[in-house]
Amino acid sequence: MGRIFRAAAVDLKKPEIKVFDWLPDGPWKLDGKLDPNFRDFVANDWLKRFGGDIHCKRADVLSHFKKDPANLPIRWEQYQSEYLNRYESTQILLSNGVGIPEEYQDRLIANQRAITQSLPPELNPLAQPIAIALPEPESAPQLPASTADLQQISFKPATSMVR
Repeated sequence: MGRIFRAAAVDLKKPEIKVFDWLPDGPWKLDGKLDPNFRDFVANDWLKRFGGDIHCKRADVLSHFKKDPANLPIRWEQYQSEYLNRYESTQILLSNGVGIPEEYQDRLIANQRAITQSLPPELNPLAQPIAIALPEPESAPQLPASTADLQQISFKPATSMVR
């Protein structure tokens, strides 16, 4: 009746700290890791195209870039282009008196690195010298020169959203 059961010695492993030494330097690197907003941008794109769940897609993004880091500049260009377009559209809407939903404003501010951190020419897959001079648009919105400029944007409360 008085048996004492001894638990078998279990070799508990200490959790390993993941080192992102495979991640090359570039604007996608934030505090030594892949920028989480960039990772989520790619994961959401894959989620829309292929289905599944967001957690699996986030893991797939890390696995994909670890196997082939040469895709990082290509995807960063896509990310940057998308958020530059969103920023320009937002500026046009605001200049025409259209309110922007707070959630959209928050997302734009959270992804401001896409606007302010461009690829160096040696990493840019699209950096080709253009032989012709393009005329500048007459009323092109001015993009922020720094992160501080982007945070100073005064958004108006949302009243309506044009779709």
